[in-house]
Amino acid sequence: MITINLLASERRRTPGLAAGGNGPWMAAAVVLAGVLVAWSIALAHRTAQLQAQMTDVARQEAVLRPVALQVQQLQQTAAALQSRQAALRQLVTLQMPAAESLQTIQAVIPSDVWLTTMAATNTNQVTFDGYAFSYPEVARFMVQLGGSNSFQNVDLTSSEKDSIGGRDVVKFEVTGTLGARPITSQRGVAR
Repeated sequence: MITINLLASERRRTPGLAAGGNGPWMAAAVVLAGVLVAWSIALAHRTAQLQAQMTDVARQEAVLRPVALQVQQLQQTAAALQSRQAALRQLVTLQMPAAESLQTIQAVIPSDVWLTTMAATNTNQVTFDGYAFSYPEVARFMVQLGGSNSFQNVDLTSSEKDSIGGRDVVKFEVTGTLGARPITSQRGVAR
């Protein structure tokens, strides 16, 4: 029969686990703990640096936010002004060139006709209100006005006899359409 002793005797212990054999394991554990502590300190330092950078960026953002808002407002103002400028350019192209048109009227108006009102609309329709000493003078004004390059479709809207200072006159209203381009200088036009 074979007998097995389940209680191990002290002489069978492994030599590496003896009381004197724990030194290398302890040294490795201390080195590992030192590495972990150094790594934790480095991470904490890096975290503190990042936090300081975030605080600095937040401060700079707070300083620059009003400037950015002002830039946005200036961009909106510039866009609005450009829109207005485009609208004004469009209106100017549709607008009656006053100086040239007045020179044309000066060149074609008979000496016995005087204007009290001249008005233009958005549709290039022009209305002339005035007085003349006779109906033929009104007709001559209309013919010369229609003969200029400045006004087209000249038509008599109304005419009636009136009296100014005891003298008989004709009160009239003539309409026309603003033409392509006005005559700029016609001093020698027959009246």
